[in-house]
Amino acid sequence: MIKTYSTKPEVVEAIQFDGSTETFCAIREWSGDKLYYDYQSSPGVFLKKTKDKHLPVYKNDIVFKGKDGFKVLSQEDFNLIYSEELDRSQNVQNKLDR
Repeated sequence: MIKTYSTKPEVVEAIQFDGSTETFCAIREWSGDKLYYDYQSSPGVFLKKTKDKHLPVYKNDIVFKGKDGFKVLSQEDFNLIYSEELDRSQNVQNKLDR
C-alpha cells in the first residue's frame, strides 16, 4: 500500500552570515565558538561539526541550530525548508483564541 508522508515541523534558531565581522562574532558567540576563520583556506569561514568535519560558510549562508546541533545551508535551501515564525507567544495566543 502506498502511503503519503510529510516532514515534521522543526523550530530552529538562525542567523544569516553576511560576511561582516559583526555577524561572524555573533554566530561564533552563539554557537559556542563552533565558527572559525582559516585565512589559508577558501572560503575561510567554517562551522565545526565534529573533530574532523568542518562545513564551509559562504556569504549569505544561514547558520542554524536544530535538534541535531548547528548546521549551515544556503539561503535558497534554507528558505525552501523553513519560514520565519511569528513571535512564539503570539502563536500560542492565536491557538488559544480559536
